[in-house]
Amino acid sequence: MSHTDRRGRLARTALALSTLTVIALLAGCSTPSSSPTPGAGNWVTTTPAAKKAVDSVAWNLILEPASLDPALANNYAENTVLSNVCESLLKMEPNFKIDDGLASLRTNADHTVLTLDINPAAKFSDGAPVTGEDAAYSLTRNWQPVLTSNWSSYFSSVTGINATGKRQVTITLSHADLLFEKLLATAAGAVNEKAQVEAAGEKFGTASALPTCSGPYKITEWKQGSELTIQKNANYWKGDHALANKIVFTFLQGDATQTTAMTGNAVQGMYNPPFTALSRLASHGQVFNGKSLLTFYVAPTAKKGPLQDPRIRQALFLALDRSAVAKTAFGGAAVAAQ
Repeated sequence: MSHTDRRGRLARTALALSTLTVIALLAGCSTPSSSPTPGAGNWVTTTPAAKKAVDSVAWNLILEPASLDPALANNYAENTVLSNVCESLLKMEPNFKIDDGLASLRTNADHTVLTLDINPAAKFSDGAPVTGEDAAYSLTRNWQPVLTSNWSSYFSSVTGINATGKRQVTITLSHADLLFEKLLATAAGAVNEKAQVEAAGEKFGTASALPTCSGPYKITEWKQGSELTIQKNANYWKGDHALANKIVFTFLQGDATQTTAMTGNAVQGMYNPPFTALSRLASHGQVFNGKSLLTFYVAPTAKKGPLQDPRIRQALFLALDRSAVAKTAFGGAAVAAQ
């Protein structure tokens, strides 16, 4: 599975906790494996490499995707699927480093002109080449307000997006925006096949018009309310790296239902499993704790009142035992932000 993009925000609030927990259950596993307490010494950036090919893996999502249009994808379920299907111009490594993805990035001296050269070998799962026009079209869908993309606010510094070559797209900015450069490694930088998006129209991203992208997997079926299947992309331009022939995503809800499915091996894994069941799940498989961009925080929502006084917020911050909250409310799978 590819690393899943998760956007987080730094919080100056009474409570800030960072957590990412993955549970992986192995069929026939009989040796209990305890879950380590999160900390800098035992956080992981990736799970152990697979050793052999398997026909199918069942993976549960915490909710069913609302849309598989990358421009509308802004939640954990959508991005878990799309990160395996739709590649972005840049790529976020498991350690959060930004690297080349579909393209390599060049900038001018003041970072107001971003030139992305698409890898000449890149192609969509239907065999068509990934072009500068495809990239410009995909980025523009996020930039322009017509679609009301979930990513549009991050494009506020953009003044132009143009295909400047068969395999090149150039973005001009009103001022240097290093956050925007990093955003190109998220679903905001995903490239769709322009012809397919235009042909699908408003149905694009639904079960009847699944996206065609360039990733190691392609979506083959979406049974709404039940499951979603991705299949290994035989035309993957980087070669055959996927050891799971297909991945079946389920949308089981509720702590008890998810825990039963995983301990019974009906599901082999999920991100953010029930915190209340971590100790039980660890006896059936292995729980991995790793650094994340995911944060939980308490923040005042009222425009007026005592919580608008920074001294009161500071007092609450000092009074609250955030480490105890991390241990009890999150089953030990979180750490208090410093």
